[in-house]
Amino acid sequence: MMLIIGKHDTFEARQIVKYLTIRKASFEYRSWSELEQPMNFKKYKSIIIRMPPPLRFKDMPILLLNFIEAGERERLRVIPSSDSLRKCDKLTQYSITKNHRIKTPPTILTSTENGIKKFIEQHGDIICKPLIGGGGKGILKVKAENIKLVRDKLKEEGYVLIQKFVENLGYDIRTIIIGDEIVSQYARMNRGDFRYNLHLGGSAISKKEFTSKNPNTIRFFKESEKIALKVKKILGLEMCGIDTLPSIEEDLYFLEANPFFGFKGAVENVGEKIVDYLIQFENNKK
Repeated sequence: MMLIIGKHDTFEARQIVKYLTIRKASFEYRSWSELEQPMNFKKYKSIIIRMPPPLRFKDMPILLLNFIEAGERERLRVIPSSDSLRKCDKLTQYSITKNHRIKTPPTILTSTENGIKKFIEQHGDIICKPLIGGGGKGILKVKAENIKLVRDKLKEEGYVLIQKFVENLGYDIRTIIIGDEIVSQYARMNRGDFRYNLHLGGSAISKKEFTSKNPNTIRFFKESEKIALKVKKILGLEMCGIDTLPSIEEDLYFLEANPFFGFKGAVENVGEKIVDYLIQFENNKK
């Protein structure tokens, strides 16, 4: 039996449960509020975490990591693994990918106003991001003349993660990988926001439709595939959504790898691919 953890009422949850049911798989789907720790893992072969505990949970990262490690101590396969999760905060991702010569926007973590000032003098407009989290939450675009916003954040948090704002072509690319297979790619756009997340008003266009209307973008999708496969391997993820950003200079930047990725924008049945991947592992364990 597999244990899947996430929200019940999302597009992704409904699709995954649909295909688990069609395949007659043995599973339980629970939210974090339905779990108690420590818990008995004996009846499970694998655990798949589709969504981390809510950020409102105190010490969320510790809670998540402790849960994963508890499953691993029972020799369960947990997705994502504790090792890969430790590499998935934004600062660690940027540090690791930069070391592997993957193009990322200039990024620093600083705890001083002087550090902020020097970075803005060098790079102009910036993005201020939380270390953890997804869906575009907590991300601010700050113009050079509005440095006070970042100073206020520094006083509140004690540090800030800031990044050069990359002037871009008005879209980013999400690449979804399950196992070693790229199962979906699509462009995301948002006329009302610099963040292209779908739940913030963004829209998704399939690779096929987008490249047929914009043939010059084909190379960005191909390059995104290469970056995604490389980043997935570096971080040790089994499945993830990886976002890349084409700039106005026609460079392609790695933005983020998300082990708790959404796939509402995909025309492909990503939920089916996830289920088949999980069932194959369960069958191999028999």
